[in-house]
Amino acid sequence: MNNNEILKIKSLSLAFRTGRNKEKVVLNDFSFTLKEGEVLGLVGESGCGKTTLSRILMGLQQADRGELFLYGRKQEFNNPKDIRDRRQIMQMIFQDPYSSINPYMTMKQVLEEPMKSLKPEWNSAKREERCRELLRLVSLEESYLYKNGREMSGGQRQRIGIARAISCEPRILICDEPVSALDLSVQAQILNLLKSLKKNLRLNMIFISHDLGVVRYIADKVAIMKDGAILEEGETDRVLQNPCQEYTRYLLESVLSLNTGKE
Repeated sequence: MNNNEILKIKSLSLAFRTGRNKEKVVLNDFSFTLKEGEVLGLVGESGCGKTTLSRILMGLQQADRGELFLYGRKQEFNNPKDIRDRRQIMQMIFQDPYSSINPYMTMKQVLEEPMKSLKPEWNSAKREERCRELLRLVSLEESYLYKNGREMSGGQRQRIGIARAISCEPRILICDEPVSALDLSVQAQILNLLKSLKKNLRLNMIFISHDLGVVRYIADKVAIMKDGAILEEGETDRVLQNPCQEYTRYLLESVLSLNTGKE
């Protein structure tokens, strides 16, 4: 493995049984590489396998076959120790800030939850210090530690979701449509926050989206997905300015039609 490669997926496949002798292919011989310092954008329509991929990486879903290498070390998809090791290095920001945060927990409880699991050596004083630091990193006042989800807006909840994801100092963030449920003005704030955290914390990201405008803004490389496979990938500007695949051109034309109001 290239020393610059931090995550490599080879020939990942998954199919769901939908009835007697029937299967729906979700991921089909899917392969990609994430290099140090990169934001990789995964783009495709709903149902193309983007979120399923993220769940497999986090150990929330099992694959039928394939290989995963993290910093050059082969990982087993369903091995509990390997899943725990991956969660030390990879964390996830979820799409819906309302369903991903318990509305009855204080934000201190939300932020401390992964620390208790992944950083058992941290005592209560260390966890509280880290909580305060996290709020500063996502531009929220310390008073938010004692608020619960019901008192917060979607944008504020998503900032907490980001703070929770970086709480145990991961190297890779998996961002699963992290701005699609937010208003446009809040989307811009969250995207700028993610860009700032990437630079200041030297994070690497897999950014999942159906929005090519968002991906163009944040991703260094882009992979276009269809039916569980990658059709086209490369540097973001090159792929979006000069696509090789008809499907990529279709996605770009769809964005233009929406923006201009064309039928």
